[in-house]
Amino acid sequence: MSSSSRSAGQQAEHAAADEAANEEEPIAVVFQCSECRSILGDSCAYVTPVDDLNAITLAAVSPAVLIAKELQTSVSGVDTGCGYYTLTCAGCNASIGRMYCSTPRQFDIIRDHYTFHIDCLTSYTIGKPSKTPQESMLLGSASISDYISRLRDIVTTIHERVERLEGMVSTDRAPDRGRKV
Repeated sequence: MSSSSRSAGQQAEHAAADEAANEEEPIAVVFQCSECRSILGDSCAYVTPVDDLNAITLAAVSPAVLIAKELQTSVSGVDTGCGYYTLTCAGCNASIGRMYCSTPRQFDIIRDHYTFHIDCLTSYTIGKPSKTPQESMLLGSASISDYISRLRDIVTTIHERVERLEGMVSTDRAPDRGRKV
């Protein structure tokens, strides 16, 4: 999921609230594809969470988001009857969301925007001001515990990516038989 225990939507809302509270220290959340980690967008284009669809909506996205050419109509769920184009990740071709072009009134705010399924996203926060060592020492043990937890999540993510890359490299190489080391 993300480098903290919050969902991507909660991180975006938290970042927006933090930014409003302290305008000279901008905080942004970067949204990535959970499959390949391609950057899809950020909280600067955040429109709204869509709890009924377990999704978040952005007004703008990166070139890593591809929009299907074929218009589809939802046949089940709370968006039944809505017309949409499927959004896919250019990096791994995973289906990551929808761009609705016709919606009932309850979904007017997401029409013609990019709506991402939360389960298809991972995220991280950038722009947090760094603290001096003295300020860090004044943090409580709960803050240190949160920091260690975030670091562990980051290291785990990096480890998984390295393992995946090593697996790709090892399957691309043919075994060298007869070669002496």
